[in-house]
Amino acid sequence: MYILLSLLYRLALTDYQRQIFEDVVSFCYKYADQIPLTFMLGFYVSLVITRWWDMLCNIGWVD
Repeated sequence: MYILLSLLYRLALTDYQRQIFEDVVSFCYKYADQIPLTFMLGFYVSLVITRWWDMLCNIGWVD
């Protein structure tokens, strides 16, 4: 992921887009402690399990 973002930043973005990217990174770094990591991970895991459960329920079972 880091390599992809680094290549995107260095090769694909214009100067204006780089400035916006840097502003977003600064914002995320500044407010990273405001949203607990466990909350974000719990939200992500619940989405993954819900999606997995929906796919499991849609499997055709042989009776």
